[in-house]
Amino acid sequence: MAGDRSARVRRLVAGNSLCPPDVLRRLAQDRSNRVRMAAAENWACPAGVLQQLAVDPDDGVRFAVAGNLSVPPEALEVLVRDRDPATAEAAAANPGCPAYLRVLWQLAHDTT
Repeated sequence: MAGDRSARVRRLVAGNSLCPPDVLRRLAQDRSNRVRMAAAENWACPAGVLQQLAVDPDDGVRFAVAGNLSVPPEALEVLVRDRDPATAEAAAANPGCPAYLRVLWQLAHDTT
């Protein structure tokens, strides 16, 4: 199913929490940003794959990584500085985000 021609099928596989790590690794490199986004949202996605997706060219994929509760702090460090403001904010709001990164993000975005 992970090799299905239909992006919809691949997206459903990538979003399944029972999807094996090796399949998620492959789907994280899919040509469809929606498939990569489903992998990025999957809490069972391996840390290394989430780190890879944290620098994906698609804003939606990076935003999905930023909201994943399993994302490693190293990826959040990258995402807190993302060019997309919504992604950076989501990374700073992630409960796994180290406090110092959250404070740095708040200071950088303080408009008072």
